[in-house]
Amino acid sequence: MRIAGRLQRDFATWVIAALLTISASPSAIAADIPARWDAELPIYLTATMHYRSVDSAHDWRTIASILAELRFRHGDRAWSIGPVVEIHRTVNGRNDAAVASGIIFRHEPGYWDTTALVYRQMTRHAPDSWNYGARLRYRMSSTAKLGAEAYGALDDMGSSSLWFGYYRDVSRALSFRLLAGTNVGRRDVRLLRLDVVLQVR
Repeated sequence: MRIAGRLQRDFATWVIAALLTISASPSAIAADIPARWDAELPIYLTATMHYRSVDSAHDWRTIASILAELRFRHGDRAWSIGPVVEIHRTVNGRNDAAVASGIIFRHEPGYWDTTALVYRQMTRHAPDSWNYGARLRYRMSSTAKLGAEAYGALDDMGSSSLWFGYYRDVSRALSFRLLAGTNVGRRDVRLLRLDVVLQVR
């Protein structure tokens, strides 16, 4: 059982490493770069329903967040990079408001899109922490994607969460994500998440 658990953790760690490698691939930045930079500032409001099950314990959370991302793009290239800030708060009786800020890299070449993120999270009742995020998605149609995501602390990869999801654009401004996942270090953890996202700018 210990060997099986170790193999499962090793497999999940390799999946996360692959997501990070693909997301931050240097091939995304072409050698022939035009001289013009463009910038945009999309802002998103997100409502999240998050379910976590460990052994016989279950936990539902409803989270509201606002995220602003300053995207710098070089000409008509398929990649962008810039700072990102998010404020989120659990709204079902908990007091765990947090602020996260960092750098995000996106690459969207055709049917595939990748995202890599490094950020510092600051909460009221816990020490600040440095975290990462990585996502790889495949576009099945003009409005639907399938993909995988990984999130966790940079100094504790075993605590990372690994997600597989379905992404859908309802309109140009409204979309949702439905994801299921687990914890890399604990195979008895079951995670479900529904995000409803509204782009307000």
